[in-house]
Amino acid sequence: MIDSNRPPRAWLFAGFSFLLATGAAACGDSDGGATGGSGGAGTSSAVTAGDPVSGPTTTTGVASTSTAAGTGGAAETSTASAGGGGAGGDAGPWSCLGDVEWPALQKETLRVQMVLEDQLVGTTLGGLPVRFCLRDDLACADPVAETVADENGKVDADVPVTPDVGFDGYFEVGPGLANGDVDVPVNVVMTVRPWTNDYGAGGDTPQGIVTSNVLGLLLDAFGIAPLDGHGHAAIIAHDCFDADAAGVVPDALSGGADAQVVYLENGNTPAPDATSTDDSGVAAIANLTAGRVDLRVTLEATGETIGEIDAIIRDGGVTSLGFNPTPLP
Repeated sequence: MIDSNRPPRAWLFAGFSFLLATGAAACGDSDGGATGGSGGAGTSSAVTAGDPVSGPTTTTGVASTSTAAGTGGAAETSTASAGGGGAGGDAGPWSCLGDVEWPALQKETLRVQMVLEDQLVGTTLGGLPVRFCLRDDLACADPVAETVADENGKVDADVPVTPDVGFDGYFEVGPGLANGDVDVPVNVVMTVRPWTNDYGAGGDTPQGIVTSNVLGLLLDAFGIAPLDGHGHAAIIAHDCFDADAAGVVPDALSGGADAQVVYLENGNTPAPDATSTDDSGVAAIANLTAGRVDLRVTLEATGETIGEIDAIIRDGGVTSLGFNPTPLP
């Protein structure tokens, strides 16, 4: 049974070393991203908040090193893998399926602190609007909190919660020009698991953001033409112990007539022949119909459902989901 209080991690595409190696990033964002790329390729620091109760969690696969920073408490390391038992003694990595419960709410207002960073090169992105909305608010017409990232990309917001639940919704960054000249499409980060405690520690937790340049490079790498009225979902699959999970298949139960599922080997290289995630757990679904879309992830080996969520897809945007096992209907 999942009892961790960790918010979902965002899309961590590891610096895309294959793009930098081929020189594709040389045409990077006008904030100087091309010169910063050599640092981003080897080790990505684009990380979202960790477990606010259990403390720091380190996982490998999506980035060369991916460290989720918590807000205190005893350190915890996820050791479960998709191939066998891990954390929890004899329990296997999928032992929680059918018995998932969300953590209990701990605060009436959550403090959210993060630093917006270019997903490819790690440069900070200032001046972007950030809105926090409940899951039922499809258009984010009535945000429960909103702010603007400062010139250093820092976000600091107090987010109210739903009683007995937490913050169950999403935050939306952009669209707009970061740093005055870096074009950013709307980025949506869904809470697959409701937040029940603060997000981020000390205000320096990086939150990777996909710029228009990076999105174009990724779609080109897979040979995908973006469609009007459609957006894209980026997924990292996690097992019952929050380890990045291999052998996972995402699909769209609605809004997927034009969709294409793709996978990244080691979280950073297109894998056109792959039929499920590798140990990085990274997949994406391109060209989902904009609006509310039902997404599901299953185990390739057994067809067993890991989780389902109604995700919000924006026209021309990217929606990120750290896909943990979920309670099932």
